[in-house]
Amino acid sequence: MDRPALDFKGLCQTVAIKEGSSQLPHLDWLDHPGIYAFVICVGPGWKGGKIVYPQLRKAVPTSPGQVIARQLAHFTSEVVGDRLALTCFVDQATLDRALKAYSQVIVLSE
Repeated sequence: MDRPALDFKGLCQTVAIKEGSSQLPHLDWLDHPGIYAFVICVGPGWKGGKIVYPQLRKAVPTSPGQVIARQLAHFTSEVVGDRLALTCFVDQATLDRALKAYSQVIVLSE
């Protein structure tokens, strides 16, 4: 089946899609240390869903089309409305190209 909306033109090697949010703090410990994850949230009129980084004591508001990347323990606050979270996994070289191409990427560092 042809799905042009899911064609990331090679940006992501793998994409995981979740409806709503993951409210349990977790660390993606099975992910390779050389792989990064972009979380892209989309949907009509949802509220909430801040991505929370307990180690940094930061809660970052999310909005449709915004991209957040980092490898830290995290969870998402409650979401009201319809929201899909697309987690796109990329390697360092692809991440470098993406950071050059997209000026509104937020990168949190330890």
